[in-house]
Amino acid sequence: MISRTNIEFEQLRYGVKQEVFGKSEKLILNNINGEFRSFELSAVLGASGSGKTSLLKILSGFMKKNVSGSIKINGDDRSDFIKKNSTFIMQEEHLHGLLTVHEAMNFAFKLKTGNMLSNQERDEKIVSILKTLGLSENLNNYSGDLSGGEQKRLSIALELVDDPSILFLDEPTTGLDSSSSTQCIKLLKKLALEGKIIICTIHTPSALLFEMFDHIYALADGCCIYQGSSKNLVPFLKELDLICPPTFNPSDFLLEIATNSYGYQNQRLVDKIMNGSVESYRDILINNNNNNNDKYNNNDAVNEKGHKSLNDIRRYHHYSPSFVTQLTQLLLRNGMFLMRDKMFLWIRVMVHLIVGLMIGFIYYNIGHEATEILNIFRFVPIAVGFLSYAGFYSLMVRFPLDLPITKRECFNRWYSSGSYYLALIISDIPIIITCCTFYTIIIFYFTDQPMESFRLINVIFIGILTSFTAQSYGLLIGSLFDVKIALVVAGFLMAFHVLFGGFFILMKDVSSGFYWLFETTYIKHSLDGFASLILGFNRKKLHCSDIYCHFEDPNKFMKFIGLEENLTKIKKLNIKCMNEKLTIEFEELRYSVKTVFYDIFGLNKKEILKGINGEFRGCELSAIMGPSGCGKSTLLNVLSGYSTSNVRGSIRVNGKPRDFNLFRKQSSYIMQEQNLHALLTLRETMLFSIRLKTGNSLKKEQREKKVLMILENLGLDNEIDTFVKDLSGGQQKRLAIALELVDDPSILFIDEPTTGLDSSSSTQCVKLLQKLAHEGKTIICTIHTPSALLLQMFDNLYTLADGVCIYQGASKNIVPFLHELDIICPETFNPADFLLEIANNDYGEQNYLLQAKIKNGLNNEYRKKSESIIIESNCELSSYQRSASSSSSFIDQVIQLTARNTLFNIRDKSYMLMRLVVYLFVGFLVGIMYYNIGNDAKQMINIYKSIFILVAFLMYTSLYSLAVRFPLDLPIIQREHFNRWYSTAAHYIALNLADVPIVIICSIMFTVVAYTMTNHPLEDFRLGTVLAIGLALSFTSQAYGIFAGSFVEIKLSLLFAALLMLYQIIFAGGLVFMKDVNPYWHWMFEISFMKHALDGYGSLILGFNRTKLECEELYCHFISTKKFMTMIDMREDIPKVFHSLGIIWAVFHFAAYCVMRFRLNH
Repeated sequence: MISRTNIEFEQLRYGVKQEVFGKSEKLILNNINGEFRSFELSAVLGASGSGKTSLLKILSGFMKKNVSGSIKINGDDRSDFIKKNSTFIMQEEHLHGLLTVHEAMNFAFKLKTGNMLSNQERDEKIVSILKTLGLSENLNNYSGDLSGGEQKRLSIALELVDDPSILFLDEPTTGLDSSSSTQCIKLLKKLALEGKIIICTIHTPSALLFEMFDHIYALADGCCIYQGSSKNLVPFLKELDLICPPTFNPSDFLLEIATNSYGYQNQRLVDKIMNGSVESYRDILINNNNNNNDKYNNNDAVNEKGHKSLNDIRRYHHYSPSFVTQLTQLLLRNGMFLMRDKMFLWIRVMVHLIVGLMIGFIYYNIGHEATEILNIFRFVPIAVGFLSYAGFYSLMVRFPLDLPITKRECFNRWYSSGSYYLALIISDIPIIITCCTFYTIIIFYFTDQPMESFRLINVIFIGILTSFTAQSYGLLIGSLFDVKIALVVAGFLMAFHVLFGGFFILMKDVSSGFYWLFETTYIKHSLDGFASLILGFNRKKLHCSDIYCHFEDPNKFMKFIGLEENLTKIKKLNIKCMNEKLTIEFEELRYSVKTVFYDIFGLNKKEILKGINGEFRGCELSAIMGPSGCGKSTLLNVLSGYSTSNVRGSIRVNGKPRDFNLFRKQSSYIMQEQNLHALLTLRETMLFSIRLKTGNSLKKEQREKKVLMILENLGLDNEIDTFVKDLSGGQQKRLAIALELVDDPSILFIDEPTTGLDSSSSTQCVKLLQKLAHEGKTIICTIHTPSALLLQMFDNLYTLADGVCIYQGASKNIVPFLHELDIICPETFNPADFLLEIANNDYGEQNYLLQAKIKNGLNNEYRKKSESIIIESNCELSSYQRSASSSSSFIDQVIQLTARNTLFNIRDKSYMLMRLVVYLFVGFLVGIMYYNIGNDAKQMINIYKSIFILVAFLMYTSLYSLAVRFPLDLPIIQREHFNRWYSTAAHYIALNLADVPIVIICSIMFTVVAYTMTNHPLEDFRLGTVLAIGLALSFTSQAYGIFAGSFVEIKLSLLFAALLMLYQIIFAGGLVFMKDVNPYWHWMFEISFMKHALDGYGSLILGFNRTKLECEELYCHFISTKKFMTMIDMREDIPKVFHSLGIIWAVFHFAAYCVMRFRLNH
């Protein structure tokens, strides 16, 4: 007999901060009580924002902060039992898009169950689970190509492979059609009867689904309003004189009570159920031992029939598979990701090859020349610096980008964090070894370094160790911070390692109290290793083409720079870790996608839409319905113009070919995903939207009134001052709809408007859409399994199955249409559910009959007559019509976007504080290391190095300040731009303007600190112009970073930026002098903005009639700064500096804008 397991909780309380800077708390769960038992399928029910998901996360252990009360297992305090024996399936589908469904399931099995099953048994179970969830036909499809509903089902399937004892599911039926929902709940019911605890949150279950649940736990405003069986809900309400109408779904009736549709009744329900303490309404069978035994026996009978249930696999300890098995499977999976992400892999290899060739050509054939000894030494930090940079960023963004998936898998015990970490590192080893080897051989060969096997092998080995060490630093930063903050911290770490790397400051030139700083930087040890292998170990004298070469003996130069031949130490230290009605018609519409990656000839395509026809009219609320993966969202994307590639057929508006630009001005598209700005309150989000979309056409009072009216219609008025990040999933969905209603578009495309909403909110939402449609708008939305009440609200229903149209007409005509085909809908059935079951072939293959009768959408005889629709014009919501172009002026767009971006900067306190601290800290660090050298003639080389550090740091930090902003915000920008909130130019200008104050403050603060501490001349002209050049450099470098970030995705943009930045450093004139290279390369120096900034800084600090420096020795060769400036070919031409920086700034901004415009319009 299987033992029982009960989860009990008492006085459970949970709250969140209501304001960013305030201390007020919003109570999410208010001292609730309850119990969930094994052998029961339990549902947590409630309106959006009632606390359903919060309760699930707290019980599963996923959320522990700000939680009070007790949670017990069988009367004992919860320890690690739940974590070791449960699985949490989240609402969001975080999946690896580069794996097929079969591969994803196979890896899940191997990671969670090890080698307990043979390959045949594993494949049988995979097929069984996928068939149960309706995914068997998608076995070889990539996860990234699945529809939203299919991805949801796959996320459930992945967690069922090891048959957990306790199953927490957040909205398991969201995104599923009625048939798939029923199959899913049936599966959960079966699992519960096998002795498991199954707890799930659910929105508006149908009557059939509601009856399947053994236990209902209902929440309203954080309190329990009912706990008991589904069949006891109506008697419970009746005892409070709340009579459920005979034809009403009890769950819908309860949710309407919870949302105060029948007056405020919630407190009465809370008092009667004692906030969850009363258990008398639970199913009486649960306390009946005989019936219990029947349950056990029935369960055993099922198992004895030979059906292979999920109970075949049992979790006996924390991780079923061994650590080695986990590591092996994760390595295989990561290897597949690397091989399939060909663009990223190709760019990594090509960047190493291009940079290697670039360094080789710049320092061509210098390796045996004594006169080039300084250039040989300059070559070393460039070679090491690139390996360090490339290694640092190779995995830094990988962890934060994969965090949602890793979090889910690790929490659900797919693997330990140790095996994940090792697999992440090991899987990248072949790429690092390959890239480092090719890179090192290229630079060694072209620069004519000694090609002795001992030297070359050790240099390659040190290069690989340098990359691994830099990679561990990058991974540490990426795991501690989000991407934006990580890049700022990375700037500080890179500055530290470069500063104490032993090139810009020699260890022998500083106080012994700072030696430990040099010893802790890996770049110094790598630099020492490279240099000693190139110059040391009994290397023969270099060739001298002059009369006398002071450093003809390389050992002499090594002693001069304080370098020792100690490879053991190097290796040891490197192993660290008006409202015209618009009708949209389409004919022979086809859309296809590639089924394999990089299908150059288009031979492997899957047709999603198969020559469908149809018409969506003004004054009608139309719904596109169908099973998951039938092409609903695809049709919406094609009609709205969001998808334009691989589309064939004609689309007309009022009988004329669609004018795409005009069409976009008249329509809005509300996507299924809620991409919103988390740091704004709901009021702020709506006001920014209405200002951007309507400009100054409304007064402030009118804007406030309109915002409040829309929010009231969508049930969000009580959350008006709540931050978006604190809204529930359903509330965020409603907000996404509200944002696009502010300018009253003529055509509205909405993908799944009721997904994530309870029945009351869904009804409110569809009623609003129906009202807007009957005022003359064309409203088209996709929908899953509408209730009978919602179905009646739609004027036109367009149903798809496997990419073809099987019905187009009024909802009331579904039953007569099917009757003509001798398909009889049961009287008690929702016609929509019945039609979807037919589409899923639950009654045999009937779709071809429906398609033929409706002529794939050409037959319009089942539609409602348009004359029956009454058009009213007195609605306040429609009193403001969208003009043919954007109502908001360009200036107003820039002002509003700048204000919004500034608000983001102010509220993102961690990021802003980190930027300020890094600039200030590095400023002091540079000042301390080069303290008071500004007037010392014997420190001339260090003076020049300090200038180079100032310029390089400003360039690096400014480059990454906005480089990742665009790719991170791209989903939001795409939605807002597509719906014509603003132009690309307005967004681009505002993006830069909002960051100007921060750049100015940080740049001036850093420069003043470092400049004064190094004792450079504090003359107004010099300091003022240095600050101006520093700002010009920062803004130019920032333009550089925006260009890199807008060009490709985050991972690739960092590699792209690395190539660009290295080019700037090489051709800046600090490591390679312009006069020392072939004139053929001079143009490369002229287009390097870092060179112009370096010339400007250098000439201002050393030139313009500066007095002789102090000399404490008998002779100082550079007592006159003019002599040093002549030697390095530096000229006093400040106008040219500003002129050149201005041109480069303009060029990169123009290029970045063009790339950004292209990406947003394609």
